[in-house]
Amino acid sequence: MVSLIKNLKVQDRHVRICTTIAMAVIAENCSPFTVFPFLMNEYQDCDSNTQNGVLKAIAFIFEYIGELAEEYVLGMTPLLEKALIHSDLVHRQICCNIIQHISNGLVGLDYKRILLHFFNYLWPNIFETTHHINKAVWNTIDSLRLTIGPEIMIFYVFGGIFHTSKKVRDIYWRIYNLIYLGSQHMITPLYPSFHKYIKNFSTIDLLNNFI
Repeated sequence: MVSLIKNLKVQDRHVRICTTIAMAVIAENCSPFTVFPFLMNEYQDCDSNTQNGVLKAIAFIFEYIGELAEEYVLGMTPLLEKALIHSDLVHRQICCNIIQHISNGLVGLDYKRILLHFFNYLWPNIFETTHHINKAVWNTIDSLRLTIGPEIMIFYVFGGIFHTSKKVRDIYWRIYNLIYLGSQHMITPLYPSFHKYIKNFSTIDLLNNFI
């Protein structure tokens, strides 16, 4: 492990990626607790390449171990929080991939609260315009839809689909369409009831009550 950790600090990107995959294989075969302490300690390094390598290794590990992630997700929470609010886009992009793999592994298990916590950190990144992080954010939202449920996520969306800015509305409507296509049968009971307003209010009042 010490030799692999040193490889995270080299400049060659190919070597760093091969190192992260090797760490994930070790974690899969020898249990993740043999690798995670080294990675969490190495993340304290100020070098950006090292931190990115650590995050990428964690992403591969959670992808490989699947539902075994339930035993380690709470311990990794502080590190993932730091990565999600980091100013570097690459940190947030890789962390989105980590949360996606965690969410995929925890489908059907009762970890909605911790995943909702990650979702709250993730939500401000929906306005990012860079292609790679944008793709990572959408994939993560789609994955979290399966674990925290569309019934929670849809109420985040209702706050922005009638926003005054067209760019903001477009983003929220895109998320709404994502939820609608994936979980249409589950969001039907969540729509507000309008029949009692129709006789007494104009259309503008109706929209104000909806928002």
